[in-house]
Amino acid sequence: MIEALVAILILAIGLLGLAFLQAQGLKFNTSAYARTQASILASDIIDRMRINAGEATVYATTSASGTCDPTATTVQNDITCWSSLLAAALPGGSGSIADLGGNAFTITVSWQERLGARLNSDTTATSGLVPRNVTWRVEL
Repeated sequence: MIEALVAILILAIGLLGLAFLQAQGLKFNTSAYARTQASILASDIIDRMRINAGEATVYATTSASGTCDPTATTVQNDITCWSSLLAAALPGGSGSIADLGGNAFTITVSWQERLGARLNSDTTATSGLVPRNVTWRVEL
């Protein structure tokens, strides 16, 4: 009888371990998905900048406004479409473009990532979002 209880206890601990591994895998998969989306969207704006290479420096000073028209190829429309895509694909998604001069640019994509319960510096438990960003340096 005691052997059966020990076996059930060991099985329960094993199943809890499997549940923890599944939860960790899901969290890491979600994080990887967000990084992949950020890479795809950064490549998108870089391609748009290459298409409008003559006006590439304008991308760094243009802000999103209006609505996205997928058929238009103006800088204003490209920034508006890119901003819309960032907001739709990433939680709290946003992006920025900085002109480094000499046809070099820095593309930064930022988003919020949920990490679940964590401790603040004052050791109080919180559940919230952590800012993430990825930066690319490109030359056109």
